[in-house]
Amino acid sequence: MEQGGKHQHLSPPELSNGNSQHLQPELSKSPEFSKFPSPLSPPPRWPARQFRRCVSRSPVTPEVRQAILSSFDFEKSYDEQPESAILKLEKLLGYERWPWLDDLDRRNTICDKVSMILHKFLWSHRYYWLTDTGIDGKSRLLISPKEGIEPLPLPEWLSTPYIVRVPHQDFTYKPETGEEICENPTITSGHAILDSDQRRPDMS
Repeated sequence: MEQGGKHQHLSPPELSNGNSQHLQPELSKSPEFSKFPSPLSPPPRWPARQFRRCVSRSPVTPEVRQAILSSFDFEKSYDEQPESAILKLEKLLGYERWPWLDDLDRRNTICDKVSMILHKFLWSHRYYWLTDTGIDGKSRLLISPKEGIEPLPLPEWLSTPYIVRVPHQDFTYKPETGEEICENPTITSGHAILDSDQRRPDMS
């Protein structure tokens, strides 16, 4: 009976060996959870914010980054990505043993990470303004540098119709006044892609 009572006082490291998914929530404050996760030590699913932080901060080498960005089909939605591509990304990212809630959670988390990698890569090349949009039914990412800053050339392996480069002055967003401000904002910039509120669906 005395041994059974001592079970309550085991230290977090003794409980966490092979049973990270069954720990009590208060153990998440242990220093071991503040480090970057490794492929063999997936982060806990609680709290959710901490899990997402592990995903966003998990490091990626330049070689892996190139393999990920050059193979991902950005013109397809998350649901349209083939399972073979998700499996490849999961392996490249080192997420193979992570505690997914279900397949949708796995797919969305992996694709979100790819999007984070792309954005950080574009920022490193001095493209600071990134805007998701749709052109002729296709998903597009408009990228633009800060005014007066010359962006670095993007590598050939990142050549994709998904990325559309536009000048800095094209990003002038002027919403309508009054109630229309949230219904049908108008973009005036002098650029054919951006200057068309008719491209926006009628939500009325």
